[in-house]
Amino acid sequence: MDPIARETAEQHEIDLEKKTFTTNVRPVSSSDDEDSHEANADAAWAPGFWIRFPWVGFGALLLILVCSMGSVLTLMLSRDRSETRWVKKLPPNVILNGLNNVQNLCFGLAIGNGIAIAWWRKTLRGATIHELHRSWAFSTSLKDIAFAAKYFNIIALAALTAKLTMIDGMLMQKATTTYSNVDLPITSNVSMFANETFPSTGVISSRTSRSGSLLPWFMTDLVMWSQSGGLLPSTFQGCEGRCFFKVPAVGFALDCEDPVTEQTDLGLITMAASGEISQVNQGSLNVTDAEMALILANYTQTLFSIRFDTNSTSVPGPDPDSNSTMGQYLTMDVTYSAADDAVSDQSRCSGKWVKQHCELRPAIINYPVMVQSYSGLHAIEGLTVGDTQESFLADATNGGNVYPLYSIELSQQAGYDVIERVNVTTLGSYEQGGDQTRLGGVLQGLQEYLGASADMTYEGATGFAVNQTGVAQHFLLNTEPLTSQQCGYRYTDSISPGDQSMMRSVVQQINEIMFTLASDLSQYDPNNQLDAVTNHTAIVYRDSIHYSTNIYYMIGAMISTFICVLCVLPSYWGFWQLGRKVALSPFEIAAAFRSPVVNHPGTIDDILKHRGHQPVQYGNIVSGDASGRLGVAEPEYVERAHPKLFGSRKGNA
Repeated sequence: MDPIARETAEQHEIDLEKKTFTTNVRPVSSSDDEDSHEANADAAWAPGFWIRFPWVGFGALLLILVCSMGSVLTLMLSRDRSETRWVKKLPPNVILNGLNNVQNLCFGLAIGNGIAIAWWRKTLRGATIHELHRSWAFSTSLKDIAFAAKYFNIIALAALTAKLTMIDGMLMQKATTTYSNVDLPITSNVSMFANETFPSTGVISSRTSRSGSLLPWFMTDLVMWSQSGGLLPSTFQGCEGRCFFKVPAVGFALDCEDPVTEQTDLGLITMAASGEISQVNQGSLNVTDAEMALILANYTQTLFSIRFDTNSTSVPGPDPDSNSTMGQYLTMDVTYSAADDAVSDQSRCSGKWVKQHCELRPAIINYPVMVQSYSGLHAIEGLTVGDTQESFLADATNGGNVYPLYSIELSQQAGYDVIERVNVTTLGSYEQGGDQTRLGGVLQGLQEYLGASADMTYEGATGFAVNQTGVAQHFLLNTEPLTSQQCGYRYTDSISPGDQSMMRSVVQQINEIMFTLASDLSQYDPNNQLDAVTNHTAIVYRDSIHYSTNIYYMIGAMISTFICVLCVLPSYWGFWQLGRKVALSPFEIAAAFRSPVVNHPGTIDDILKHRGHQPVQYGNIVSGDASGRLGVAEPEYVERAHPKLFGSRKGNA
């Protein structure tokens, strides 16, 4: 016989035996007097506030508030704090996630206890089975809560709260973000070569002592500077991050006179001179040579200029017996004008004309330097002259470069120090042709890269003509081009440019060129001993991840948490009316409904203690009052509907 068929036949025989049982078989629910007495003793009804106080539920609610305060504390402590000053393995989002998980567990515990108390109180007051089932369904089905309508009660409210607790978690996670910013400064040692004596920069071409050509190394340095945009190549060693320090090197002390301002109308002056020249050419006006020279000077009006020249003064020789020598220095004359076109007469452009004279005296300057050096995936190397800690922090605040301003009292920009003025001398009154010069090449370089001029003339019917050379255009503030009938050109001061100028001041650029010369960025000067480096103590700022806290999301999360706690509390009302510990265990509810199998008046713990050893089975009940129904009973009273699926054991169907 087939094994499965044989097993089915055996099971059928067992089922037939069960059907021959009579109702005289004592059901499991029948207990002797001793068991009943013990059960009634365990099921003593003892209501009261403290004896029935739900310590677990209220403890969970209290822990929820503690976790919420912990989240707030974490957010406030991490606000604008660098990750380098925070526990590395526990960033704020990890802490918040952990606290939120604890809150969710506590909410589940508190809501479960509250719903059990509310359900049993409803049973204690008296309710229909439909009402009790509906209240129980609220704790398991969001659909039942959504369609509760007029049947919505505190059990539904507590159960709904369980679904809403995710809101405070999302808000709390949203409350913390990160951004990149500089960390607190540290100190470090850096080293580099910087010349404290003026090197030769050019070659004299005539008895004028002027440089005819630049030395190749200096020309290379100038090209590197002109292409850098202010971010020079760095030859420093020992810097990782942004390093701020000062480097003593050759440069200039700029002794500038106070600017002279004159109110004028350049358009009217050149127009008048143009008319006089026409009269002279037509023979209707006779003038002397001096008068003609004045007319020609008025015809070409200077709108803007930066001009460099050289000068010298007699200085004592190196010893008393030696002849005096000539100490060289450079001069700089700057001019700028700012005019507006008249509304009624466009040929008139009233405004101001400002002139300033400066002497560039050789000196040892303490240059403020910022070196940017980052290694790794996004490596960057660069050096800027004139950047101090103050200007760097101002850059971060204002969102742009803030270079220090020139000060007449300091003879330099703010942040620079004039350590010592030095004499750059020559033997005799001039340098010979073919000689190498120290300041001559500097003068030629400044003229080529920083010199500028802008002149305006009136051409009659064609209107005003403007001719700009050098860097003049960089200092022009007009945002829109003017027509030939307009003369309202507005230039900014090249020594202290206005806010609209995108050009670094001429003083800033002179300092950059001189630092380039002193440090020989190209490292092409054969006369430099590049190994003779000097050490400097630098203040180092490094970029790092900072934590940011959104106060509004944090407050929203706190409000959400408190609302959820308040929604759970009503379910605990009246807990003191219950005389024993309660739960929504199906066995405890079945016992309360006097189920024969678990018939016991005690708590779920009592039921498990006295009835937990009893085996039960679901199937077709074959004996007793429930014969012919599907239900749960002792195995000997149950016929399995599909023995093939589960197998069978003789004598224990």
